[in-house]
Amino acid sequence: MNRRRRQDGNDTMEEESDHLLDSPAPLVRSTTAVMDIRFIRRFYCLHSSVIIFILILGMIHNGGNRKYIPVKPKGLINLLSESSIDIAKFGACDKAFVNVHSLTIDEDLAAICCTGTDKSNKRISTIDDGWYQSHLCHPRLPVVGAPIQQLPFAGRLSRILEAWLVPLLPILFHLIYQLVVPERKKVKTEVHSSQRSVRTTLRRLLFYILLLNLRGFVLYLGANAFEEHVVHQYWMTAGDIENGCWYKETLKAHQKSEDCYGRLFDFSDHVVLFLANYLAIFVAEVLIIYSQPFWDDAATTTTTTTTTGKLQTKQGEPGCLFTICAMFNTIFVFLFAYLHVIVCHALYQTTAYFHTAAEVFVGYVVSLIIQLPVIYFMCTERQELKAFVGLPSSKEHLSIE
Repeated sequence: MNRRRRQDGNDTMEEESDHLLDSPAPLVRSTTAVMDIRFIRRFYCLHSSVIIFILILGMIHNGGNRKYIPVKPKGLINLLSESSIDIAKFGACDKAFVNVHSLTIDEDLAAICCTGTDKSNKRISTIDDGWYQSHLCHPRLPVVGAPIQQLPFAGRLSRILEAWLVPLLPILFHLIYQLVVPERKKVKTEVHSSQRSVRTTLRRLLFYILLLNLRGFVLYLGANAFEEHVVHQYWMTAGDIENGCWYKETLKAHQKSEDCYGRLFDFSDHVVLFLANYLAIFVAEVLIIYSQPFWDDAATTTTTTTTTGKLQTKQGEPGCLFTICAMFNTIFVFLFAYLHVIVCHALYQTTAYFHTAAEVFVGYVVSLIIQLPVIYFMCTERQELKAFVGLPSSKEHLSIE
């Protein structure tokens, strides 16, 4: 009987051994947070709503039809001396602005004289609107109160170098990391393999450069040429400046090439710059990076399936990894928040002071030429397009190890 029990026990052990040999290898997958396509869609809905809110807020503060241009301070003082306005209270002007849609210099807020401090600015106005004028002369961040001109990049967003470099900062970080840090031999998922591909990153970088060229040469130079040779020639007439150009003597040298500079319709190319050049590309790349963080290549959590069907989780490779993750997370969160603060403030300034509501609206519509294709690429379910930009597919792929 004991022999039979031993034999039965040996048979059971052999069966279990055979079962272990025949059982599939443990499935390994990365549990790094992958952004769901629904999250990306909701993010874009929220992001677009915030942008539209800022535009509407700027239009409300604009007052309807104000459009300021910078002029020569001395020219404005000379013009005031020839009018019935007492110029003794103005003193010296460091900066000067005129509203091109004011019919005369005597209108409220027709001209603004900026002094060295935001507490002593003077305006030609019979209404108490010091806050509006102060933010034109000395723009500051709301709540914080920091002067915009003292913040990095804030006063240079319209420069060519910044317009090309700043939107590409996230993908340049990504590409440098891929070239400097060698890829691990075992990539846990097809998702991660696609994301870690240098070729995919370069392809996406070329796509961004194409968008930047489209914004610069087509939506800026091309649209301005169309506006000058078609809109101003056939849709605008001399009747649009029938009241004369009372501020002509205050214009700077480069402004005198145009009759009554600034009064004709001019869609807001700065709105196009901020929305189609900066935010469209920058936001898309940050979302792609956070869909599968490239710095989390080693920070994978393996999930193994045991013979009993239970899932067993094991955290992989701790140590300095967490410091690397914290560093990259801090960098990208700071860049994302900081760029939005300075761009959204510049967007508000443009809408509230330097363009009419109609010009802002046309600029927003023009910016959609780039915004909508980028959003479609990010939110589509088509796997070939998602693979092109390096987004993870809607289904996680598991690999056998």
